[in-house]
Amino acid sequence: MAKDAQDKERIKAERLREALRANLRRRKAKPQNQEPDAPKA
Repeated sequence: MAKDAQDKERIKAERLREALRANLRRRKAKPQNQEPDAPKA
């Protein structure tokens, strides 16, 4: 049973790592020249 739990944890970690990489790629792909909205006064 311990091996099954280790396999599940490893698979979960791999999925998380892939999701974080995909998220980072999407964030980097956004145009960098967008200016933040002006503060509302």
